[in-house]
Amino acid sequence: MSKFDPIFEVMLKRMLDKTEVPVAIAILKKKKTDREISEETGIELEKVKVILKKLVEMEFATCFIKRTSRGDVRRWKINYETLDRIHDERLKNMGKEAKKRVKEIDELFEEATSELIETEMYPIIELLFKEQLTDEEISEKLMIKLNLVRRVLYILEENDLAEYDKEVDAKGWYFYRWRLRREMAKQYLTEKRKELLDKLLERYAYETSEMLFSCYSGICPVYNFKDALEHNFICPMCGERLEQYDNEERLKELKGRIERLKEQI
Repeated sequence: MSKFDPIFEVMLKRMLDKTEVPVAIAILKKKKTDREISEETGIELEKVKVILKKLVEMEFATCFIKRTSRGDVRRWKINYETLDRIHDERLKNMGKEAKKRVKEIDELFEEATSELIETEMYPIIELLFKEQLTDEEISEKLMIKLNLVRRVLYILEENDLAEYDKEVDAKGWYFYRWRLRREMAKQYLTEKRKELLDKLLERYAYETSEMLFSCYSGICPVYNFKDALEHNFICPMCGERLEQYDNEERLKELKGRIERLKEQI
């Protein structure tokens, strides 16, 4: 279920006409009657009704009707589902192009981050290529939900690909200004490739030292001799007979991946 996010106010201000914004903001967090909206915004009641009708047609607002002894009471509220949908569609459209531009600027950094964050989050990377910003500034500039921005920044920081400066504002509140550590991309990739290389070498050693058996279903796992013997050479998953597994092609594939990784390291 969709819920309120502070970025919705920024989205409404940028997407709606100036005359529509006050009405939309008035019903952003709480259901209100058209009369309450008129009193809060100072806009004439009839004009409020016209704006509300337009917001409903655009699927930006929803009307809730409550039946009372004095008649029906209509209350209005912003439709979070619509704002969520617009937010997510924008991210998808922005993300692919931003990822391409990031790759053009710094291919190593794009490769280092490609398995850490979703494509939709690359506008954050691209923006931080240009300037050092707080999480709230990034959220507002890109119209991306603050919790998503923070998640990306924390992932980058945990992997030594971003860092922040702690500062204090005029009121004594701490805030954090983020920047990327592009110089760390090569080291990050090398460490990850070494980890993968160790796993592949371990797997290669296992497959060359063990007699393996399979039912050749393409779904069930491959068993070593001990496990196959324990199950009387019958696959415990599908019930088919286990035959000696020919892993020659698999070994060639593993060896090729190992050689390529060694060259990259």
